[in-house]
Amino acid sequence: SADNGLYEYFDKALNNRQKQLIDGLVKELPENIFRSDLTLLKLVPGKPNIETLHEQINLLRKLEEFEINDQLMNKISVQRIKLFASQGQEYDIQALRRFPAAKRYTILVCFIYKNANDTRNNIVSIYIKKVGKAFSNAKLIYENNLVDYAPTSREIFNFTEGLNERVIENIDESPIVFKRSIVTYKPI
Repeated sequence: SADNGLYEYFDKALNNRQKQLIDGLVKELPENIFRSDLTLLKLVPGKPNIETLHEQINLLRKLEEFEINDQLMNKISVQRIKLFASQGQEYDIQALRRFPAAKRYTILVCFIYKNANDTRNNIVSIYIKKVGKAFSNAKLIYENNLVDYAPTSREIFNFTEGLNERVIENIDESPIVFKRSIVTYKPI
């Protein structure tokens, strides 16, 4: 079947380190541990605040440790990735443990890949909301203190407006290009 072909693909494409990390997600838990590493990879985004942003960044770092990249995933359709990722979300550890290794790898690789992409989108979304709020606050300060602080407020306003435009222009870029465009931003 088509699934067997995918199972075989991932079984061959993953290196030993990746397989060990994935197998570690479904290992037996010590008695005093109640949350598995797999559960920790299922973090649900919270409110768009700094704490949630930090949680999302930490989650992305954990997901990136598996080194599941676009090159590995470009042979599988988006629909198949979503299907297997949803199975990774649904199945508990005991069920995943019972699957043949190749099937488990396929399900969890898709789950990790989709979660990493979703987490990147969450980070960008939170960042855009925070920049937008900073922009709104700067604009309000600028308007309220126009006479007293016009030069300083104008600089802040221009900087946040330009940064906001840079974020919007680069939102669909790869994470590396997006980060570079934000980090290298200088107001005109």
